[in-house]
Amino acid sequence: MKTISRNLLLLAMAWAVASCEHHWSRELPARNPKAERIYEKFHEMIIPRVEFTNAPVVDAVNFLAELAREKNWGVNLVFSLGAAGPPPPVGGPAADHKLKEKIVTLWGTSMRFLDAIDNICSQADLFWWIDSRALVIASKEAYERSIAPAARK
Repeated sequence: MKTISRNLLLLAMAWAVASCEHHWSRELPARNPKAERIYEKFHEMIIPRVEFTNAPVVDAVNFLAELAREKNWGVNLVFSLGAAGPPPPVGGPAADHKLKEKIVTLWGTSMRFLDAIDNICSQADLFWWIDSRALVIASKEAYERSIAPAARK
């Protein structure tokens, strides 16, 4: 009887875990109708090892962007500070002046890419979302400014 109860409990726990959607604390709503397909790609991305100690957030995200390029994951990461036009590439001049001051620490092995992004954003008081061409990292104000023109239409 104990074995049956234990197996039922394990089955119920496995179902509960499998049916839960993962929500990240620093994720803002996607503005891309194809976001679900993009999320599927992100869920497959595992970082073998990451170690940042008191690193500038720009360096941490540049590391992740470079890793994505090396592994040919087909993922673009951009910083957006709310300026008009498309966001600059990671480490671009618009990103440098505010983001270089933010420091992050992150250690882990076999870490999901989105977990690393969310952790970095949490430490740097930033947010992230999926747009039509990239994962964007920015302030919440930059996100709100970027959706304002679409809301006015």
